Amino acid sequence: MMEETSAVKSGEQDAAIQADGSASVSTPALPEQRGLLREFMDFIIHEKAWWMTPIIIVLVAMVAFILYAEASPVLPFIYTVF
Repeated sequence: MMEETSAVKSGEQDAAIQADGSASVSTPALPEQRGLLREFMDFIIHEKAWWMTPIIIVLVAMVAFILYAEASPVLPFIYTVF
């Protein structure tokens, strides 16, 4: 009998046949899933693009205001703000 584990390459997956005849299949590890906000913050930190933060804050505030104005009685007065 075979005492050691032998590796057999089939396609992109590796199969290891053990002494008792069973095979274990190892799949490649998937990269860590990170959110869009986390990736953007990593970009700003590593590239030292701190000048982008005020732009993003103003854009988020404007989107929040527009979403609030669409669902409230403030809608007729939005033209006076802009």
